[in-house]
Amino acid sequence: MKLNLRGWNFIVYTLISNNFKNLEFSLLELYQYEEYFKLVYPSNFHIKDKLRQTLQNLRNKGLLL
Repeated sequence: MKLNLRGWNFIVYTLISNNFKNLEFSLLELYQYEEYFKLVYPSNFHIKDKLRQTLQNLRNKGLLL
């Protein structure tokens, strides 16, 4: 399946698919990568909010439950 993801959607989905078996994770587990996202997006001061928004986007695309 070819995914047409860019930006936050691509990075978050890739991180989840590479680090969490069967795409099962908790929000707290994902928050452990906050420092990584701060390096990628240094001007974003609302990383946790953006992660939650991105998870909603991925869910709406049918990539996450």
